[in-house]
Amino acid sequence: MIPQARIAHSMPLRVRFKIDSQKGDIAYFAGVAQTLAEEFKPERLEANPTTGSVLIESGDLEVDSVVAFAAAKGLFHIPSEVAPAGLVKKALAPLSEVSSRLKEYSSGQLDLASIVFFALIGVGVFQILRGNLRSPPWYTAFWYAMGVYLKSLAEKKGSETVS
Repeated sequence: MIPQARIAHSMPLRVRFKIDSQKGDIAYFAGVAQTLAEEFKPERLEANPTTGSVLIESGDLEVDSVVAFAAAKGLFHIPSEVAPAGLVKKALAPLSEVSSRLKEYSSGQLDLASIVFFALIGVGVFQILRGNLRSPPWYTAFWYAMGVYLKSLAEKKGSETVS
């Protein structure tokens, strides 16, 4: 029987699978790591039997293809009711469309992430100038702006690698 897995977290260039039923099985995780490394040639691959997880980082990572490959090879499978990726993609599709149109209209100079970044920086500066350190505090706006900026850099790196 193929072990059941779940996606612990997923980002544009990184995914961590948890295979709780195989925790502690050194041979199993070594085999999974070797098989995935041979097929996908990731920049980083860590299989940790202690935590029961497999981490894959790659510039051209497609989670769906890793999941399909792992199931085909009998490494692990993710039941459809456990995999939320489709729902997340559907929920984010309108934002992605807005971002694409902004890029198109601005000849690639602006996207939704840059607008949010500058808006949050503006909120932070406005809060500092007003002396209002309540909600949202200037440092929170800066923190969110940095998060948006770094995420946008990761996405750009991912799209440049694919192109």
